[in-house]
Amino acid sequence: MKKQQAISLLGGSNKSVAKAIGISQQAVSLWPDELTSAISDRVEAAYFRLNGQKIPVSQSQQSGASVEDAP
Repeated sequence: MKKQQAISLLGGSNKSVAKAIGISQQAVSLWPDELTSAISDRVEAAYFRLNGQKIPVSQSQQSGASVEDAP
């Protein structure tokens, strides 16, 4: 997952991402452009908590994120 997609999914700003995940804005600003799997997992979990659903497959495929299809 790309950093910019994660920011878009969680409100559009470093502040909204930090609040959703429970970290500082400074920590978000230090993320690499291509997120690690651990950070991507946290983004997906926060998205689920906020929206009650997984990230739509069309959005995750555009970014190269790995979201499994539901069984």
